[in-house]
Amino acid sequence: MTSGATTVLLNRLEAAGHIVGSREGSDRRRVTLRPVREAREQARAFLAFSGAQIAGSLRETPDPELATVIAFLERMTAAARQANARLARGGQNTV
Repeated sequence: MTSGATTVLLNRLEAAGHIVGSREGSDRRRVTLRPVREAREQARAFLAFSGAQIAGSLRETPDPELATVIAFLERMTAAARQANARLARGGQNTV
């Protein structure tokens, strides 16, 4: 994300009441972001619920299906790492 896109995102989160920003210390460019209490509670509730749902799905999925998903995710991760390494070396992003 660009710095401009990050600023837009943070401004939206702040306007929606999810975070508060405060300038601390002598460097006025530095802003400390903190989630508001209600946002923390919503996140905690969502993660508890979604975690339980995900755990249930994992328990119900047969091992051979999980092995297929794991193999796919490993290939996708390796491909993304290779592409990132190529770009970091100055390579072109060719498709």
